Amino acid sequence: MAKNKLEQIGLVKRNEWIWMMLGTTLVTITLWIFGVESWDDFLSEKAAWNTLTWFAVFLGMADQPNILGVIPWFSRRVGSFLKSLAGGWYIELLILETMYFFIHYLIVG
Repeated sequence: MAKNKLEQIGLVKRNEWIWMMLGTTLVTITLWIFGVESWDDFLSEKAAWNTLTWFAVFLGMADQPNILGVIPWFSRRVGSFLKSLAGGWYIELLILETMYFFIHYLIVG
């Protein structure tokens, strides 16, 4: 039932995002103005600010390989390599899983 309703509603629209961010910002400023939160409270959350900063950097970098054409190039190469193997699906899956591990954990880490 909930899944059907979500499909009817569709994706979050641009105006909804704007109002959501505006509302969050206004609540935060209101808490600061009325003394519920102080500026030192915000600054003392170093781990949160560190996470937010790095998340923004990684988000900004995330689309660059696709823009530069690295992802399509790599996809074509991997596809050609897997077709040339003519092995079973289990060998191809093992190769893809190994590549996934190296790309996501060794390069990024």
